[in-house]
Amino acid sequence: MAPHRCMPLVLVAIVGCASTRSLPSYHTLVTDRHASRSLERARQYNEEGLNFALRGDFSRAEGAFREALRCDPACAAAHGNLGLILQEKGRFYEAAIEWTLAKRLAPAAIEPYVNLMRLYTQVGWTKEAQREGERALTLNPAHPDVLGQLALLSLRSGVGDARLDAWLETLAREDDGAWSAWAQRQRLARRPETQE
Repeated sequence: MAPHRCMPLVLVAIVGCASTRSLPSYHTLVTDRHASRSLERARQYNEEGLNFALRGDFSRAEGAFREALRCDPACAAAHGNLGLILQEKGRFYEAAIEWTLAKRLAPAAIEPYVNLMRLYTQVGWTKEAQREGERALTLNPAHPDVLGQLALLSLRSGVGDARLDAWLETLAREDDGAWSAWAQRQRLARRPETQE
């Protein structure tokens, strides 16, 4: 079973207790100090949406993120955050669209890949989840959420991956308890297999 943990709300985790680790906030993708007025307004609406989401007011958060996108349709942070809100509301297809847009607008950001990977895993689209995980590995080969989700997919498929033991070992050494404890249990469960 995958590790469960209540994630801090919004950007970090709009999905409540159904995911593994918190993600870096999407608001970090918007950092231009010399932003135009519309970009600055988009940033303000994005922050407002985060505040609403932290209070559990997902409807107003969605409205604020959509307003940010009206000010700046290329705001990757607002697309990413809106995707988290839509996933919370069970609107998975729309969430996937927002994360795909965030991925295109901020190709070096790992969050959209991780969120798409989790979503595809949640709905049973294993190949798509694997594809997003492989892409995320190119951005950060040691990202715990990526390694954990890929290890989980490998174990669930029963096919295995030659990298599984290395992933579990890396995760077992993580300071964060969720993936670390899960990886340690998986390593123990696999030990008789690997010693034969």
